[in-house]
Amino acid sequence: MICLYNVSAECEIQLAFLPDNANDCTAMGKNAQMNIPLWADMPILLALMRAGSFDTAAHSLGIDRTTVARRLERVEKRLEIQLFDRASGRLKPTEEGRRILSAGERAEQELTDIQPDYGDKRFTHGKVRISLSEHILSAFSAQLFELITAHPDLFLEFTTSNRLVDLSRYEADIVIRISQHPQDAMHTVDLGPIPFGFYRRADSDGPILHFWASPGETTVPKHTLQAYPEASVIAAIDGVLATREMILSGNGVGVLPSFLGDQDERLKLISDKTIDSKYRLIVGCLPEQRNLHRIRTVMRYLSKRLVSSAEDAPETRA
Repeated sequence: MICLYNVSAECEIQLAFLPDNANDCTAMGKNAQMNIPLWADMPILLALMRAGSFDTAAHSLGIDRTTVARRLERVEKRLEIQLFDRASGRLKPTEEGRRILSAGERAEQELTDIQPDYGDKRFTHGKVRISLSEHILSAFSAQLFELITAHPDLFLEFTTSNRLVDLSRYEADIVIRISQHPQDAMHTVDLGPIPFGFYRRADSDGPILHFWASPGETTVPKHTLQAYPEASVIAAIDGVLATREMILSGNGVGVLPSFLGDQDERLKLISDKTIDSKYRLIVGCLPEQRNLHRIRTVMRYLSKRLVSSAEDAPETRA
């Protein structure tokens, strides 16, 4: 016989050629929902990731909130993991949830790319989390604002920290860093070397008496001491923006990256030439996320705007 079970309002499953046993049919009906493949629920999971709430996700899908909540509960029960943290009415993917959602997003994009009329616009939306240092945000705030206005369908979330985030744990989607060595297993775009220079207040003249050193330094660099023999280390400072503020506070000199010092009219470069450095400006993401349209859009924009020669920047993978 053939048993037809209306498993839920949005899904009807036909179970064919079952034996003439009502108990067997009933058992299969009860278990049918657990046999629905994960990909069948992926559109709902992705909508929850992008919307951050049950109501907004349900509205975007054209179904009711109860259905969305039930489908999420079913998936989490089946996988025996929590995909979203619930806090103050908002949904935030867990670490394991981001791993699964990232795979679903890639599959969604590849399947939709079969239809050429969709193109990149279909998926150039959503949240992109960018981790960067405060001094990078300060120096490139104009370029980052241009990115925001150029792509209003993207929601950028900036996290300022000097801590090296772990992309493999989905702590961020993209990192912008000054680094000698890119993080392992990270797809990177190398935007070139970062020159440094000695800076002082623009309205300061006369002998230099104070030198703001980096942590671990106790002596004035030789070439600075030759030009300003009266200079001495007054203190060591951990932090680029903190060093800039101490330079601006009085008659002192400190080392700053040129992209920050040169744009500040309150400062002037006093070194004859910039300091050679092995540090480079790096933009990076996970290799498996590099071709997601929302990630690729931001990576390309940053590569072109943060450094003038970025269009020719080589791509590397650690």
